[in-house]
Amino acid sequence: MRTSTGGWVNLDLKTNAELKAAIDKCFEIAKHVPSCFAIASWDVSGIEDFSEAFNLLLGGRNADLDLIAPDIQDWDVSNGKNFYQMFAGATEFNGAISKWDVSKGRNFDEMFYRAKAFNRNLGDWDVSQGTSFENMFKDADACELELWSDMSSGKTGSVRCGVCTRIEQRPPRLTPLSGQVVA
Repeated sequence: MRTSTGGWVNLDLKTNAELKAAIDKCFEIAKHVPSCFAIASWDVSGIEDFSEAFNLLLGGRNADLDLIAPDIQDWDVSNGKNFYQMFAGATEFNGAISKWDVSKGRNFDEMFYRAKAFNRNLGDWDVSQGTSFENMFKDADACELELWSDMSSGKTGSVRCGVCTRIEQRPPRLTPLSGQVVA
């Protein structure tokens, strides 16, 4: 971790471990100071692994994410590939992250797991490189679920908070009487 001005402002973070250590420090500071205002100035552009960064399900992180008031809307996460459980358990988090560039992201598993208040439209996110979306919005109760079906292609899927997290090819079904396959 390097800083250009000292302290917790303008941190230049390069690894997942450095990011988590800095966030843990914010949780510690939040016990005495209402917010970790410096978080917006952190340079996270070199980080590829954002997994569990704000995960409140991890041991020792029994704080409310609102305590550190993360203003992370301007973070450059464009090199991020792993967003696994980034906001898991952050029940009050509803940060404005819709402008993030996650186009290199591969793993979005449980990114918002139990982030009950999260309800931002992420429809502009390019998740075309994503390979894993399992439970991305599980128990993110405020995030609207939209199911869709395309009869011509035989595909179905689901969209939550504007992100298509599942596309499935519907299996052929049998007609009730003939046993013939219907496309």
